[in-house]
Amino acid sequence: MTPDPVIKATDIHKHFVQGEQDLHILRGINLTVNQGERIAIVGLSGSGKSTLLHLLGGLDTCEEGSVQINGKNLGNLNEDELCRLRNGTLGFIYQFHHLMMDFTALENVMMPLRIGGLAIAESTELASKMLDRVGLADRLDHRPGQLSGGERQRVAIARALVTRPQCVLADEPTGNLDEGTALEIDELMIELSDEFNISFVIVTHNLALAARMDRKLELHNGVID
Repeated sequence: MTPDPVIKATDIHKHFVQGEQDLHILRGINLTVNQGERIAIVGLSGSGKSTLLHLLGGLDTCEEGSVQINGKNLGNLNEDELCRLRNGTLGFIYQFHHLMMDFTALENVMMPLRIGGLAIAESTELASKMLDRVGLADRLDHRPGQLSGGERQRVAIARALVTRPQCVLADEPTGNLDEGTALEIDELMIELSDEFNISFVIVTHNLALAARMDRKLELHNGVID
């Protein structure tokens, strides 16, 4: 039996109203993300790439169509159910790391585990191991302000992967880094995807990274070409 896709979007539409304008940003998107699959979403700025990623992650809702995660329609879930599903199934990485500046790297990575109800001791162990895996074993007690841009993004990756999600949604994860550091982070994400059989959906302007994905999808005028 073929397993359900991790994420399935069916005929999703998204509108934004600006003044008297009704902007139809997404126009009937269909997308399936299978376990372990890596997908790049490319397109011009303002084409709706980040909006699509937010819908796939249940961070926003569509006016038409549906998004399913592990066969569960997000539109049928209450906020608590949606939060539990997101925390247990998905990881998120952003262009700007969104780390909590008053917390150490270890505490930042522990956070999704603690939110999921895991005890402090086990959360500490798992977070330490994941930080070690991304090359930051000697930075556990450093706060984000004491880390380089690349190191902060490694902490963000560790935080996204520490729950062993089925899929990571990444929005321009290397867009704020210099070229050399970006290449290191790209390679790390691909290694971790293979190692843990985690799907990645990456919004990117980096065509070299997009070319290394299993699929490259271009968003243009609200549809995927």
